[in-house]
This record gives sequence, C-alpha cells and structure tokens, in this order.
Amino acid sequence: MAGFMKAIDLSHPIHPRIPVYPGTEPPVFVPASTIERDGLAEMRISIHTHTATHMDAPSHVLKSGKSLDAFDAGRFWGRALVVDVSGLSTAEITVGCLAAYGSELERTDFALIRTGWSRHWGRDHYFRGFPPLAVESAEWL
Repeated sequence: MAGFMKAIDLSHPIHPRIPVYPGTEPPVFVPASTIERDGLAEMRISIHTHTATHMDAPSHVLKSGKSLDAFDAGRFWGRALVVDVSGLSTAEITVGCLAAYGSELERTDFALIRTGWSRHWGRDHYFRGFPPLAVESAEWL
C-alpha cells in the first residue's frame, strides 16, 4: 500500500519492578476503583517522568527548554532510520560513527541509534557506562 508507514513500539512495559535510574522511585500502582464496588476498574499510577521508555524533553536539561506538551503530536511520527553503532569502539557516539549514514539520514525524519546497550537491560550497570551521543553529533544530526 503506497504511503503506508509501519509503527513499531519500542517501549518496555511499565510495572512495579521495572528497572529505574538510581535514586528514582519505582512506579506505584494502586487500585482506585473496582468493578464490584464502583462499576469500573481504575488504577492510580504514580511514576517519575524519567521512568521506562520515554522521550526526554528539552526542559529535562535546559531551564528554558520546552516540555513535551509544547510540541505538536505530529512531530513524533515519521520515517526513521536505524543507525547501528553497536560495534562502537569509542566512549561516545561521534560524528564519525554517524557519517556513513549521511545520505540516508537526509531522507528520514528520525535517527534511531542502536548501541546494543539493551543487552544490559535489567542489570545494575545498565544505567552506567552507556555510550552517549556527543554534543557535536547531536548538532550534526
């Protein structure tokens, strides 16, 4: 079908024992209503915005940065390219790591950077030592 775009959910299910960044409290799920008592089932969920699979807003690190609700939802949908840097031999993701994908990246809306770090999901060291995107790489993208 022409114009069809496949959506792929990359998120981890959220549950009370999901790994969280050190110092962040895990999500709390409390039954708020039951079908038997109230005619409907509801849960009250308390969660930090940096829990599980999420998108960081500019306001996460920039005092005057926008929060996600300031962006139109359509900005988060489009063509993506998986940039595989899982064989990375540097401490951070440099422009050199991305340059080979240059012409392909020009034709996409998003770069999904595969570091291979997901192999550490659920282990304590998942939140330490991961390869960050260098500032120059973010600007280049």
